[in-house]
Formats: sequence, structure tokens, C-alpha cells
Amino acid sequence: MTAMASEDLYSDAGAVIYDDIARHDASDLREMTRVVRDHPGPVLDLAAGGGRLTFPFLALGREVTALDYAPAMVRLLGERLGRLPRAVQDRAQVVHGDMSAFDLGTTYGVITVGTTSASLLDDAGRAGLFSSARQHLDPDGVLVLTTVHLSPTWRPDDPAVELQGTTTSGRPLQMREHVDPGRGHRDVTLVVGEAPDAVDVFTTRIRLIPPEQIRAEAEEHGLSLLAQQALPLTGNHLLTELMTFERSPR
Repeated sequence: MTAMASEDLYSDAGAVIYDDIARHDASDLREMTRVVRDHPGPVLDLAAGGGRLTFPFLALGREVTALDYAPAMVRLLGERLGRLPRAVQDRAQVVHGDMSAFDLGTTYGVITVGTTSASLLDDAGRAGLFSSARQHLDPDGVLVLTTVHLSPTWRPDDPAVELQGTTTSGRPLQMREHVDPGRGHRDVTLVVGEAPDAVDVFTTRIRLIPPEQIRAEAEEHGLSLLAQQALPLTGNHLLTELMTFERSPR
């Protein structure tokens, strides 16, 4: 067996695998689309990835700017947008940038952070996200994001989550998830392939951030909670909250 040392899931090599998984994730799609539909103006899709939310927003007839930090994801999304009709391409823009520190020189009616991507950021990163988002919101604009936190019913002896599937290229894929509540995160490992063929391993760490902490951090940076909604269960021990914020007067 040819084995590789583990790589970050958001590396160039991991981007294709991440997209294989994320593009089929509809856990927050309906609710995110509803928020976009209810608020006029251009949309900024942060941590856009391969366009899981970008394309549904474009289908609503909106102007969409898609920002992502991973160059491989920016290239992938740009290629996909390039296959759309010219009229749709004209309403889309792809930006390579950091969702924790961006300056795009304009404002938006809606800013979205899907797939609990805000949970990838540390405290300083989330502070930068909230500060940058407020600066880029229209006066009546909203920021909508999701966060994952641990269910109060979780017990230390709960089994680790393991899921199996295949990539679009047909390679076996196994996902393993381990929760460390004491340190406030969950570690996700993706194993792609199986012996005697090559095996690739990708890892990422996702923070478990309760909604009350997200709310307090957002308020520190001039954002007020407008709405909060629990989404369907992510797993046997994880709860996902969709949170919508508006600019608060300073």
C-alpha cells in the first residue's frame, strides 16, 4: 500500500475531496436561500467553496460575489461559472480572499457563511469576520451563518461518527469524526482509497461554538441578532443553528 501523510482538507489536494462531500450537503440550503430571497441587494457568499450556495443564489436572479481562501476552490468555482450562460456569468464574481479580513470596496444586501465555515476560525478570525461583514453590509443588509455545538444529551461514551461512501471518481471514502468537548472542537479525518491502492488522508478541526457565544462576539462588533433557527440534527450529538444578524447602531 502506498500511504500519504495527512494533509489539510482545505489544501489543493483536499479541495477536490471536500467538494465531493460539500456539494451534496443541503443541510442549510433551503434556509439560506429563504434569507437571500427575503432581503434585496447583491449577495456575498463567504467560504464559497465550489459554489454549493453560489449557484442557487444565482438561480434567484441575484448578483453574487463568491469569496474563498483556497486557490484550488477559487479555480474550480471559476471553471464552473465559465460554463454558465453569459447573462448569468455577468452577475457572478469570484474573489480569492480571507473571510476573516476582506475589503471589497462595496456593500451587500446579504452576506452568507454556510456549512458552519465560521467554526473553522479561531477567536481572532471570527472577530475579523464580524468586523469585515459589518463594514460590507447595506444599511438594511443581513449576515447569515451557521454554527455547530454539542447536544446536551452527548455522553463521553457515545461512539465516534463513521460514514462511508465513494468519491465522484469512484474511490472509496471513509469519514471519521471525533468530538473533544473539553477542548471545544471536533476532529474530522477523511480516508480516500483502500489497500492495495494508494490511500490519501485529509484532516480538519472544526470548533464547537454555542450560539450564545456567536451572538456575544457579533454584538461586540456592531451586529445584532435578528433571528435564530435550529436546523435538522447533523448527527447523534451535534446541533446546528442558523443565525441572522443585522447592523446595530453605534
